[in-house]
Amino acid sequence: MTPPQHFLAVLGVVLFFGLLLPQVLRPLHLPFASSLILAGSLLGPHGFGYVVADESLVLFGFLGATFQMLLAGIETRTIGFDPSDRDTLKLVLANGLFPSAVGVAIGRLFGYDWVASGFVGIVFFSSSIMLIFSMAHAAGIERTKAGRLLKGVVAVEDLGASLLAFVLFQTLSPHQRFPLPILAGLLLSSVVILRMFLPEVVTFFFRLFEERGEHEHEARLRLVVALLLLVIFGYSLLEVHPVIAAFLVGFALAEIPASSQLRGRLESLGYGLFIPVFLFVVGIETDLRALARLDPSNALALAILIGAVGSKLLGGFAGATWAGIAPRESAIVAISSTAKLTVPLSATYAARDLGILDARLFSAIVIISVATSILAPLALS
Repeated sequence: MTPPQHFLAVLGVVLFFGLLLPQVLRPLHLPFASSLILAGSLLGPHGFGYVVADESLVLFGFLGATFQMLLAGIETRTIGFDPSDRDTLKLVLANGLFPSAVGVAIGRLFGYDWVASGFVGIVFFSSSIMLIFSMAHAAGIERTKAGRLLKGVVAVEDLGASLLAFVLFQTLSPHQRFPLPILAGLLLSSVVILRMFLPEVVTFFFRLFEERGEHEHEARLRLVVALLLLVIFGYSLLEVHPVIAAFLVGFALAEIPASSQLRGRLESLGYGLFIPVFLFVVGIETDLRALARLDPSNALALAILIGAVGSKLLGGFAGATWAGIAPRESAIVAISSTAKLTVPLSATYAARDLGILDARLFSAIVIISVATSILAPLALS
């Protein structure tokens, strides 16, 4: 089958901007991810209208999102991710649970029920793995204690927000076969099984490839991609979002000895092709004109934006300081943690389809993602 010419042209534009824009915007210290989101928004239907996301582009974007979450899961090994670590718990408490409580309070203050207010709390709890990993690199704290702590906590927050949204959605729209307690048990047990057996399976095949003298690196890459797609398909039967499934696969693969070399191969494939397309598609679907609707009469949008950013700034700085991070790096942690993108944005669209959010609340939450994905990196610079 010959790919449509429109798709090939758009793919070429995306990859070209993926190479060019980070260099052009380097004086602004705008991360790679934000650069492509901005380009997609300007060239998409909400901007100059040059590019429209067709099915092929959306499929590539879907693969980009799964690759990003897969890499985030694998990186839990290198960032020293440990949910029981006291410093991690301190920052999750201050930078996750505190903003979540603020979100619930704002929802209730404006007269929303506990379901809608709870969803606002989930959005406030979440961050953005993709943007924050990129900002940590741009700020030069990637290998410091602050950078490792920030990346580990963001992983907890985004995964936790995804699971909380999953529970909320299943409560309102139950699975056709399994009730929620059984579904949650299946999900948790699957995480344990993946963590225990997937590294063993992958290691066995890696040794087999080496013994047979095959093109080892290419065979390893094909195996991991195949396993990723199979696990995502399996989780789809439980109605688990692919973003969660991809992170869990990466989290399991982090245990194999060759995870660092494997991550390098996956990064080459992901950042060379799929992830830039995903970021561009996010930009295409992002209406920067939403920022123009931030006027004094829009009290709900202002309250949610100020509450989301303010609670993350306060919680992030206090939590990082509590964990023994120096003031300057604590400020970097606080500013970085305000960014919200993949998880809150995708969950918000799903919540709207389920009738959890009305038009005013939906628009207010979208404004958070638009504003923080562009402004947080600029503020950090």
